[in-house]
Amino acid sequence: MNTENLNNKFIMLDKFIENLKTMFKEDSDLLNNISEQELINALDDIGKDLVYNYLIFGKEVSFKVFVSNLEIYLNILKTRL
Repeated sequence: MNTENLNNKFIMLDKFIENLKTMFKEDSDLLNNISEQELINALDDIGKDLVYNYLIFGKEVSFKVFVSNLEIYLNILKTRL
């Protein structure tokens, strides 16, 4: 991966994190108590779960479900810390 692609990836991640902070405004410290790497891992795990549900079980998964599952995952991380 070249430097420009890597920079674009981090810019996209920063924008996504800002959007998540807006979505989780009721629980504003949800994203403050985890590292960027933990967030990346959470997004990866939740994303894989959605892909598996779609490909293996044929379930349609909405963005709302994705965000809800991510919030649950992040709350588990938060209580673990």
